[in-house]
Amino acid sequence: MLSSKIVILFGALGEVVFIFGLLGWLYGVLIQLTNPEWLTIQISHLTPWLRVDVFAIYSFFISAFGFFLWRFIIWINKK
Repeated sequence: MLSSKIVILFGALGEVVFIFGLLGWLYGVLIQLTNPEWLTIQISHLTPWLRVDVFAIYSFFISAFGFFLWRFIIWINKK
């Protein structure tokens, strides 16, 4: 059995990753709906390889991972 501190840490981590990943994905969706010509623009000059559409895709997968981690930790606690 995992210690309660680790379970709490991973539960909080999963929830935070889920929420911020979902917010990043919603940002990409809103850009696509309002200004679709901006999708091919890079997010920052520091990351020329990361465009808005790629950022939205990564955010969606990160959000899904965070959600599954969060739900898995909740399922572990119920056992």
